[in-house]
Amino acid sequence: MKPSFMQMFFAQHWPLKIWIAVIGVVSIIMAGRACEPSWSSFHDWRFLILFVSVIILAPVFACYTSLIIVWIFLGPLYRIRGRMNGAPFHPGDSVQVLVGPNRGRVFQVDVIWEERGQVCLELGEPRKKGVKFAFTYTEVFRVVQPNTALEPTPTAP
Repeated sequence: MKPSFMQMFFAQHWPLKIWIAVIGVVSIIMAGRACEPSWSSFHDWRFLILFVSVIILAPVFACYTSLIIVWIFLGPLYRIRGRMNGAPFHPGDSVQVLVGPNRGRVFQVDVIWEERGQVCLELGEPRKKGVKFAFTYTEVFRVVQPNTALEPTPTAP
């Protein structure tokens, strides 16, 4: 089954990336306007150092201060998307991976980490350092395996 655009959008964490980009740009603009720079003020090296440090620190400070807002708004969106992907998962469920080197492959759920909102997949190979085997609910979606036992077997004419 081919994943939808929204599944891929959330699996690749685009809402969070967009949020960070917008907060960063807005904070840089606000910090620049707060300093009220003019061309003549850039001749003073102290003002230049202050201006550059404010422009660099503003996005960092803004991202950290907006964590509560991100948690309030984006948290429920990610939980809803996880439910639309088939969560809550159970050990033995078949899921398709949406991101990473195993993208598009179907695996069995091995362990559930409910408090973290993650599933550990049985990749069929020994776990190596650096190989991702834990995925969030938005990075996988449930695949319904056809039940071959209920299908009638074809008979020869």
